[in-house]
Amino acid sequence: MSPTTSIRPLCCVLNAGRPGLTTICARNAPGAISIVASSRPSWGPACRTHGVKTIAAPWCEPHSRFTLAFECFAIAVLSATGVQAKAARLLRLSPTQVQEVMARAVVRGLARRDHERHLPHLSLDEKSFQQGHHYISVLGDSVGKGVLDVVEGRPFEAAKSLLQTSLSLAQREQVASVSMDMWPAFAGAKEQVLPQAQTVHDRFPIAQYLVSHRAVPGGCGGQDAPG
Repeated sequence: MSPTTSIRPLCCVLNAGRPGLTTICARNAPGAISIVASSRPSWGPACRTHGVKTIAAPWCEPHSRFTLAFECFAIAVLSATGVQAKAARLLRLSPTQVQEVMARAVVRGLARRDHERHLPHLSLDEKSFQQGHHYISVLGDSVGKGVLDVVEGRPFEAAKSLLQTSLSLAQREQVASVSMDMWPAFAGAKEQVLPQAQTVHDRFPIAQYLVSHRAVPGGCGGQDAPG
């Protein structure tokens, strides 16, 4: 049986006990079975109003060769291993298939996002990936300890887009503080999108800034701050 689609008249009533209703719309016969999944096109009498429609099966997603149960298991294996190549070997999948499973999981997660959720304290950070100076900007929930969204790059426009698209207008108005490093692009985006929120800098970049400017004893070069 194919896990992708089932073909059957969308509202055609299939009821062995009432064969005379095979061409009547299901809305006129409540309680009757209206959909049957099959690996082959099931050519039954089409509904006179809607014709024959192609529907998605409830146990998988369109264009996926795996059931939702297997994809949930695959995500659990990925979380446990932390390495895509190792998870692919355990699941006997190709790297491309693993990427597709991950992409569909992200789409499902974004679809379940609660845009009314109260997010008073956020974090805005950068993470390097691949080789060279390649970065992503990460928006997180400081209270719930979770990642809300990511965007490629760390310039001002990327950070601004991240704050605008990840949060609803009501959520943006409720933000009280944003924790970030001293990257100017993050500060500028925060001031423009979340002007009411306080900026909270991480301790490490502050200490690094003070040391680099010789503002503390034993700073850069071992020189004390001037009296």
